[in-house]
Amino acid sequence: MSAGAAASSLAEGAANTDAQTLRDAIHAGVNAGVQAVLQEVSSRRGEADAAVEAATLACAQMRASAEEEATQMRAVAWEEVTQMGVKAREEAAQVGAEAREEAARMTEGAQAGIEELRNEARAARDAVEAEKASMEQAHTFQRNKIALNVGGHRFKTSLQTLTS
Repeated sequence: MSAGAAASSLAEGAANTDAQTLRDAIHAGVNAGVQAVLQEVSSRRGEADAAVEAATLACAQMRASAEEEATQMRAVAWEEVTQMGVKAREEAAQVGAEAREEAARMTEGAQAGIEELRNEARAARDAVEAEKASMEQAHTFQRNKIALNVGGHRFKTSLQTLTS
């Protein structure tokens, strides 16, 4: 081999070595960068998992709190409904008692009115009976007729008329 070829071969070997070294350096740099990115992604994934876990825990706590509050609200509502029912029953009993009292007063008033009407009817019946008896007596006088012959004229009259 000639000296030019040897120098060329040497230069080519040195260039190959430099290119290989450069490739190895780039490859090492890329691998280091990829490793750093993977570590960053892994770190951030851990943070994201922790955030998801914290959010899940917070949701569970909020749900438990909401369920407890709903239970308390149902208890308060039930108590209010129960109190309203008791109050309604008391008011209904009071209204019923007042209605019974008013009905009793009205019944007493009606009975007094009926008794007054009965007394008036008895008095009217007694008055009619007295009038009837009086008329019967007058009629009795009119039935007892006496025939008179005065100078050839015949007259009929009652004994009462002659004696009065």
